[in-house]
Amino acid sequence: MYQFRSSIYYEPSDSGSVKSVQVGNAKQDQVRYLTDQLQAVIMFNEKLEKEINSLKQQNQQLKQSVVDKDRQIQDTQESQQKTISKLHVLLSENKKLQEIVISTNKNLKNSNNKVQQLQQENTVLKQTMQQQEEYHVEEMKKRANELEEHYQLMQNIVSDLTQQVSQLCEEKQRLQNELDEKNKLQPK
Repeated sequence: MYQFRSSIYYEPSDSGSVKSVQVGNAKQDQVRYLTDQLQAVIMFNEKLEKEINSLKQQNQQLKQSVVDKDRQIQDTQESQQKTISKLHVLLSENKKLQEIVISTNKNLKNSNNKVQQLQQENTVLKQTMQQQEEYHVEEMKKRANELEEHYQLMQNIVSDLTQQVSQLCEEKQRLQNELDEKNKLQPK
């Protein structure tokens, strides 16, 4: 609380002079008090304006960070979608190859039956068909193993991308929470 000075000067002639001096000092003190208050308000406003500008700058940085994270998430999701599409193509190819293997095995079985029927008549033809069977089975197994390894690799890639998207979403949520807190603290 600001205290006004009480200055009374006694003059021997009359009491009116004393009262006039006292009132004059009180007005000076009041002017000085109001001036001090005004200066304090100005300084407070300047400090408040700096803090507001700082908060605005931080808010803008957070907004930009959120935008950047959104862009990263979108890029990652697009990349993941492309990978999933490729995986679907590979799965479709794998299914076709499995059908080919089944069909080839059936054909080979029929061929074996024919070879068994013709074994007594043509031994050379039987040996040729057996070699052909072994060759086709080995090639199909080799191709199936390659596709299985490729499929496993694509599954690992999809798993890694899914984890990255989850981390980016958590980071985005954290930044959004900070942004919300800053907005709450910012004077309206």
